[in-house]
Amino acid sequence: MMTKIFAFVILLISGALSLQAQEWSRFQGANGKYGYKSQQTVMIEPLYDNAAFVFSEDMAPVKLNGKWGYIEKSSKKVVIPFQYDNAYYFKQGVAQVKLNGSTFYIDKKGNRTEGSSSGDTAPPSSTKKDTIPSGTDKKGYPGEEEFEKGLAASNAQKYEEAMQWYLKSADKGVTGAMHNIGSFYYNGQGVAKNNWKAFEWYKKAADLGRAISMHSVGLMFANGIAVELNYKEAHHWYLKAANAGYVESMHNLSLLYYHGQGVAKNGALAYQWAKKAADKGYLSSVFNVGVMHRDGTGVPKNTEEAKKWFQKAAAQGHTEAQRALNDLAKPKQPAAPTFEKKYNKTGIVKGGRIKVFNGAYWGFTDAMGKEVIAPRYTDAFDFSEGFASVKKGSTWTFMDTAGKEIIPAVYDFITGFRNGFAQVRKGIGSGATWGFINTKGEEVVPLKYEVVDHFYQGRAKVFANRKYGFVDEQGKEIVPLKYDDALSFAEGRARVMVNRKIGYIDLSGKEVIPCQYDQGTYFKDGKTKVSKEGRTFYINTAGKEVQ
Repeated sequence: MMTKIFAFVILLISGALSLQAQEWSRFQGANGKYGYKSQQTVMIEPLYDNAAFVFSEDMAPVKLNGKWGYIEKSSKKVVIPFQYDNAYYFKQGVAQVKLNGSTFYIDKKGNRTEGSSSGDTAPPSSTKKDTIPSGTDKKGYPGEEEFEKGLAASNAQKYEEAMQWYLKSADKGVTGAMHNIGSFYYNGQGVAKNNWKAFEWYKKAADLGRAISMHSVGLMFANGIAVELNYKEAHHWYLKAANAGYVESMHNLSLLYYHGQGVAKNGALAYQWAKKAADKGYLSSVFNVGVMHRDGTGVPKNTEEAKKWFQKAAAQGHTEAQRALNDLAKPKQPAAPTFEKKYNKTGIVKGGRIKVFNGAYWGFTDAMGKEVIAPRYTDAFDFSEGFASVKKGSTWTFMDTAGKEIIPAVYDFITGFRNGFAQVRKGIGSGATWGFINTKGEEVVPLKYEVVDHFYQGRAKVFANRKYGFVDEQGKEIVPLKYDDALSFAEGRARVMVNRKIGYIDLSGKEVIPCQYDQGTYFKDGKTKVSKEGRTFYINTAGKEVQ
């Protein structure tokens, strides 16, 4: 049986990134629209209702007024008009689109074509068979009938019906059904969109050996979706999927080693995994192997070998590979980055800017050392999520990468932004109050708390009058300040304490595990260590004792 597994559809690409283009990624602006950034520098303004997470082969699908089109990275312009009901990434020069119930392929000029004979152009494993763990998903397996009915309903776009069949199939252990349920939650098909539930279902299937699900869990960790961004965890899941033969994970492992994300930089391993993916025909890895031969990363520098790989990629429509070939044909004039001025202190590139100090004030240069924000601030944070908090005299404001101050300097302190929010303070000492602002400078959580923590899984721990509670991103106090102690949320649970006894609440604030333990900490991999009456053991998120 050809098992069909739905992947992330439009919102997440499965790793088709090149070494040179990795930094361009989707972001959501304060207006709720989507655009693209490179290391936090805005490259394409947020104008679109939805957008692919990254570019593939110089192109990305974007949505406006209910229809999909394509934007070109090199020109930053929409080159294929908004006309499709759905659209997928370009792979090997073609992309799959849907229009009026019909599915077909187009080339980069928007012309209808027969598609690619060398690989699927739909998202990874949406139409191809995935690795199947031993004992499950074989012909005649328990849950097959329910899975097939779910698949049929999904193909007919009857997503609510499909979800019911997939749930029944998943109850019988079918990992393909578990994965598709995760995709439904991720894309909001048949159910309300819920990234956390998507993660939970992907992880269930991943724990049972489903390779695409391992890859999907890795993607969510790598992009900080539903969970805290964690490249080390992403590496763990990509490695499992790659060892199971999943080529996109091989490619992503190469990127992690190349950039030193979650692991130490290692050119040899970056090359090894890129070569494995390239040998299996993964186009972005074909290009990356050329980059590493050209630059001498992981292998001896070899321009002729680089040309061979670039030519191979360019022949399949890889635009950056053609540019690389053109660049190799030009005489080289290397120019090392130099600072325009001398500064007493210089930092590292963060968000496309380098913090500098002239002996009295702080300012910022771009990545090449050109001054873009003159030193005039008495203190400053590095750029994060496109903004930097800075101190003017004795009060704080924040600005964008062009140096535009978003709000007047009215706060006594502003932290850096994380997940779209910054902690702000007015007053000092015991009279200080804390809250949160968003990137527009709006106070989304009023300044009435003595301490506030960062948002995790959409919840922030707050403290006042010797008690802890939690607020959501709209400032609603979903958990009253009634606990003697609390930890931030992890895996949908937060540790709380009452009368020196520890229990756990869920994201709604419900106490799902009563306060009865003497010790306890964060959940990880679905369990946490607790102590009670002299015994130390593990419990799962339902409070049941496990090994």
